[in-house]
This record gives sequence, C-alpha cells and structure tokens, in this order.
Amino acid sequence: MADSFYLDTNVLIGVRAELSRSSTDIDQYFASYLQAHLDSKTGLPPISFLGIAAQRAEILSKRQYTTDAAWDEKRAVQSESMPLKWGRNFIKQILLELRKIICGPKNKSTKLGSESAAVISAIAIMIVTKFHVNSVTANGFAVVILLALAQATRNAFCTMTDEEVLAALKE
Repeated sequence: MADSFYLDTNVLIGVRAELSRSSTDIDQYFASYLQAHLDSKTGLPPISFLGIAAQRAEILSKRQYTTDAAWDEKRAVQSESMPLKWGRNFIKQILLELRKIICGPKNKSTKLGSESAAVISAIAIMIVTKFHVNSVTANGFAVVILLALAQATRNAFCTMTDEEVLAALKE
C-alpha cells in the first residue's frame, strides 16, 4: 500500500481490525475494502466505494437513488458513474465540516501522520451525529473519505475551493 497523505498505516490497520470484529454487513464491507487497499489490490476507487457504502448504510436519500446492494455491486463493476455520483453527493453533504476538521483554522494542508487517528475520530463523530450510524461504521466512512480526498485532490484539499474539490472527485 502506498503511504497516504492523510492516513497513518497503523491507524488504517487498526480501523480495519475494528471493522472486521463487527458483525454488521456494512462494517464487514468496509473491512474487506480496507484489507484490499492494504494489500494494494486494485478495486473500486475510494470515491466510488464511498458512494456504494453510503447507499448500503442508507445514508443517501432513497428519493434520489434506488437501493439494492446486489444491483449496486453489479452496476459498480459495469460502470462507476452511479457510485461516483453517490460518493460525490456524500462528500458534498459534509464538505464544510471536513474542511474544519482536516484543515483547521489556518486552512493549511499538512501531512497528518500520527494525527490521523484524531482526524478519523473527529470525522467519525461528525458522521455519527449527522447520519446516525454506529461509531465503527463511521470510522470506516472516515477512513475511506480520507483515502478518496487524498487520491482526488492530490493532497491539496485545504487549498482548493469546494468546486475544485467536487470537480477533482469526478475524475
């Protein structure tokens, strides 16, 4: 696995272990994705995975999207456009809060390293509060959000406008 700007590998391993101990389907889904990421196996890009996970956890509005986990998986393999839209929609809903947590008051992007555990916790608390999911699942979302942002923004998240971030997440 390539080192991530926003995640310490040991923290990522710890979150994956916590998710794998959970008995919920969504947590097992996150655990298997993070294990594949740790093993450097190719799969869905983080932003597309995030969209499918948000759909499975029923965080995204059912009025906007259909929900069928098996169908979503097949669709993701065939075309990443819908999961990508779901992932962008999820990020868009929490973009302001993410900026406050990741960038701080100086709006400066710095490598988190050992601070990544604190950032994951802060994002997870925000997700628990806003979307009413359990804390283990929220940790899974937080890790994948950081992976998606690091990949899409090439570590320039804090210096980009919201429009630039959303445009980067389309790629």
